[in-house]
Amino acid sequence: MDLVYLLTFLTLCLTLTALQVDKSSAALSIQKLIIRKEQRNVVDESGADDQIKTQRLGFCSFQRTYLSVYFLAVAADWLQGPMVYALYDAYGFSKHEIAALFIAGFGSSMVLGTYAGALADNFGRKRLALVYCAFYTVSCLTKHFPHFGVLLVGRLLGGMATSLLFSVFEAWYVNEHESRGFPAEWLSESFSRASFGNGLVAILCGQLAGLVAGPFGFVAPFDVAIGVLVLVAVLIHHNWTENYGMRGEHVSRGLQRALRHTLRDSKMRWLGILQSCFEAAMYIFVFLWTPALQGAQENPTNPIPHGMIFSTFMVALMLGSVLFDRILRRITREEKDASAVKTMNNAVLWLMQILVAISICSFVVAAVGDRLHWSAAYLAMIGFEVTCGLYFPAMGCLRGILIPEECRAAVMNLFRVPMNLLVVLILAYVDRFTNRSVFFAAAGLNAIALLALVRLKAAKPEPDTTGEAHA
Repeated sequence: MDLVYLLTFLTLCLTLTALQVDKSSAALSIQKLIIRKEQRNVVDESGADDQIKTQRLGFCSFQRTYLSVYFLAVAADWLQGPMVYALYDAYGFSKHEIAALFIAGFGSSMVLGTYAGALADNFGRKRLALVYCAFYTVSCLTKHFPHFGVLLVGRLLGGMATSLLFSVFEAWYVNEHESRGFPAEWLSESFSRASFGNGLVAILCGQLAGLVAGPFGFVAPFDVAIGVLVLVAVLIHHNWTENYGMRGEHVSRGLQRALRHTLRDSKMRWLGILQSCFEAAMYIFVFLWTPALQGAQENPTNPIPHGMIFSTFMVALMLGSVLFDRILRRITREEKDASAVKTMNNAVLWLMQILVAISICSFVVAAVGDRLHWSAAYLAMIGFEVTCGLYFPAMGCLRGILIPEECRAAVMNLFRVPMNLLVVLILAYVDRFTNRSVFFAAAGLNAIALLALVRLKAAKPEPDTTGEAHA
């Protein structure tokens, strides 16, 4: 069995490497094609060439500035993930108490995180990114105290920080991308690289957490995360400029504005349902893959190779992000300006339909894996991770196009409210259901996401009655 896990990991690594090498040569060819097209459409070919090169160089520099901070920010999160449950268990807490701590984190993200988005739009995304560093640092410090109340405060702060991580950073980037005049179709490249790098960072941080936890204890990875968060704060302070949504507006009015946009615009409503259902199903998978694979073994008492499986899932995630970038490059390379944005939007919607349909099939196979063979369930889980790698950059593109800039962070956090509510309910009652039932529930959530996607694709843009821009 361990040999199967190893061979699967190596196969995915080789596939990813081959795609990356091919991608580099393809990117060079596409870049030359774009430059030749631009030169044919202007009188001064030399001037156009210089202008394109200058803009591209500026974009690459800006992209590096953002991604270097983003990768470190998610590294601080990934360093903690593998050791949270183990640390609580080592402190002697029961499974019920540990579940309560996890529920507190998701509940905090659901309730307090909603206000965080409006605060970011009002008081500045850079400032709230620094707040993320502060909250997560304090959350890590609480892990040194084996007291339920102290750890509960840490989980509440950690849930708030998670909401900031998955909204404020993206909102800052999209605003800066637009204000610097870069083409909208270049957003997909940045989101694809962010998804790819996120998988790589997860693998490295998982290994690093294991290395430091061995000699120094389960709390050591949290101390490493504190050092990373301090570095993130320094880079944000020195390299980021501040940007806002609707500045000077009261937080409650900012939330009302975000809710009004979501309720009035059918595209926004279906986008929110799509995100909430797919990501809730994703968190169900995070909680279930360990007991599902452990129980599917011929001898369930033998421990599964968690590190190898986790690394394989992350490589599959990276593979999905590379596939997304390749597909979008092929579809949009012949388009320019507004037509490129429209083509990208249609391509992303088409791709999302395919990946959500595949994810439904993956959950169904995972649910009946014990009746087939454990390898069938494992391959289905890998397939779902590939769809996640496709999903994150695709969803980033859709949010960048559809969500109004003045309430971007608030709307993104509103989308997370039903997702966190679903996860809290599942965590509270998961012991009452079999793994098969919960996997089928995840498939059902993705079926709702697919329906929302179909309705999103068919919906017509709402008339702009308030002066805000819609895609």
